Amino acid sequence: MSEGAQILFVDADADEIDRIRPYFSGFRFEAVANCQAALDRLAQGGVDVVLLDLGLPDAPGVESFIRLIGRFPRIPIVIYIAQDRIAHAMEAL
Repeated sequence: MSEGAQILFVDADADEIDRIRPYFSGFRFEAVANCQAALDRLAQGGVDVVLLDLGLPDAPGVESFIRLIGRFPRIPIVIYIAQDRIAHAMEAL
């Protein structure tokens, strides 16, 4: 991924968004709090990669992944998951 690429981070936890943001300096970083907001943002175009938490309130577990990949199959999705949700990540794979 080239420097300046647009990353969309999807996570309902505002503290986690603030914690992860510094790791992406040099990239255009945008965050949304739920699956529907991610779908809306992706529809606008210009996103290079999605960093997706699978613990979203409006699409728990792999449902969020399925919804995003179903509508935007050409955009890479990286699953960002807490250690206690590894089973969800494996299911998405």
